[in-house]
Amino acid sequence: MSQQKKFALKIVRGEEIRLMHLMPSTWAELQTSLKNMYGTSDFHITYIDEEGDRITISSNMDLLEAYRNYNTKPSMKIYIKPRNTIEDFEELKIDDPSQKSKTKLEPKIVNNECSENSWGRCRKGNMRGRCNGMWRMFRGAPWFGPMKEQMRNMCKNQGSNEYKMKVIKKGYPKNWVVSCGSTIVITWTVMNKGTKSWTEGSVIEDFKGTLKLLEPVVISEVKPGEICNVSINIQVPIEQGKHKGCWVLLVNGECAGVLRAGIRASAEIKNAKVDTLVSMGFNRETALKALEENGGDLDLAVSKIIKS
Repeated sequence: MSQQKKFALKIVRGEEIRLMHLMPSTWAELQTSLKNMYGTSDFHITYIDEEGDRITISSNMDLLEAYRNYNTKPSMKIYIKPRNTIEDFEELKIDDPSQKSKTKLEPKIVNNECSENSWGRCRKGNMRGRCNGMWRMFRGAPWFGPMKEQMRNMCKNQGSNEYKMKVIKKGYPKNWVVSCGSTIVITWTVMNKGTKSWTEGSVIEDFKGTLKLLEPVVISEVKPGEICNVSINIQVPIEQGKHKGCWVLLVNGECAGVLRAGIRASAEIKNAKVDTLVSMGFNRETALKALEENGGDLDLAVSKIIKS
């Protein structure tokens, strides 16, 4: 699942559409996310495939198949419905808006002797395929074109310009090398490029990557066109090597933009700075603690030790 493309995941429940900011990689993670969002995970979960059929998701294999169907799309919609309200499969069908003014046309099966002409989907091993005879008749129906266009439009990313963030300047050096296990502060200069203000209480949260926030960052109100500085506290992993992080700005529950950063963690830098402090007369334990508390900054560590 880790090799799947990341895309926006929209949860549709009746008339309500919510954005799931962390893309679940397993069926269990999807259940947990739904429980966090709605207080329960007892839903019948479906998605719409490329043929316009609603396919049930009830396992890791089903979820992986759904992701593969939308691997080239910018977003994917998952439809949920409480199990105790589902009476039959007919409730899950999407009505064509043109039904109100046009007579509904249904394909008629005259000869069902050949298994190719039976309606449905067939499995060949672990591969899913369509029944060729029925597919040829279905594709020739007069309502197929409009319905296909409707499905395509439903899957498009309906992004808006109400909440939008643009990074003006990065406040950290290129090829930044920091100490393993240290705490660092990353700063960006950003602009509100949307048409609405970022309300008081808008928050920056983890999205993906090995660099994690020590705590969510709450920002003040920022009006359209205004520029502000955004800083986050990051815990650097103890493993040496390159690490990346991605964080999202959420305004009223909607994603206004993403922030990205990368660093290289090195144990040698910490050891060298500790040796420098030891050579200045401080003991090693005090030097190591001061460096960790000040994100590896040598000057701040010296000031911290002197003041204490």
